[in-house]
Amino acid sequence: MKRDRLLTGASAALSKVSNWLGRHAGPPAMWRFMRDWAPWAATAIGGILMGLSGAAANSSGEVVFPFVGWQVDHIALAWVAVPLLLPGVAFTFVNERDRVIGRMRLRRESEKAQLNARAVARLINSQLDIICSSLGHLSTERVTLFVRVNSHFEVAGRWSAHPGLRGKTRQQYPEEGCLGEAWAQGKSVVVDLPDPKSDLEAWLKKQAALGVSSETALAMTMRSRNYAGFRIDDPRTGRDPSGVVVFESELGLAHGGKQQIDPIVLEKAVDDERPRLRVLLDEKARLIEAEKRVEAQA
Repeated sequence: MKRDRLLTGASAALSKVSNWLGRHAGPPAMWRFMRDWAPWAATAIGGILMGLSGAAANSSGEVVFPFVGWQVDHIALAWVAVPLLLPGVAFTFVNERDRVIGRMRLRRESEKAQLNARAVARLINSQLDIICSSLGHLSTERVTLFVRVNSHFEVAGRWSAHPGLRGKTRQQYPEEGCLGEAWAQGKSVVVDLPDPKSDLEAWLKKQAALGVSSETALAMTMRSRNYAGFRIDDPRTGRDPSGVVVFESELGLAHGGKQQIDPIVLEKAVDDERPRLRVLLDEKARLIEAEKRVEAQA
């Protein structure tokens, strides 16, 4: 028990010394190099010298170094080895312990971030489902909430009555098409594109006019004919916009006597839900930043 307490106390003291050196011993890169490699080097050199002092001495008790012919008393060599070997072993132990603790902490943070991300994604999709249901959207419609991350967008949530339309083909979305226009101008409405089932070439030309390449358009999981996008901002507080919500429909402008993408109706629905969408987007952005920090430290 007494030995365990001494080892614990010595380990804690060495950690404090290591942290103090990290704050005061020159540039961070230099200190990281010293912290990671100096203990190993000291241990290796000290071990070699200790081995030579005990096993390579001649009849007069001196160690003869090959090639250079230096002769050093083996006791003096041992005294040189000990100050290298003991601190090297001690700091190597502390560094390895800290690395193990750091890996465990990163794993816990990563698991926590993943759980939080799944919970927020479920909340966002539930909110989008409520919006779709209130609008009477069918399996030919879809709504996507995009969160702004640096200079691109990522999908924060996506919902459609058709399960096959809920997936995504890209991790990042640039400022293009209806999404880019809605972000820049606050609102974007693109209606009555050609039917890609009967005239794919004309549909691709319209997509190109919106800034979407043919390669990107052909990879879309949903070839929509109508779009309506609205920027999610907070004009009352003057905070920066946090994302864009985009409604899509595969149907023509009017289908069965009902206009599925009605900009007036959609804008009112977004205005009603804007505070909740803003909160969800802020939380999603926070989680994305947390995940990036964990990845950077891994």
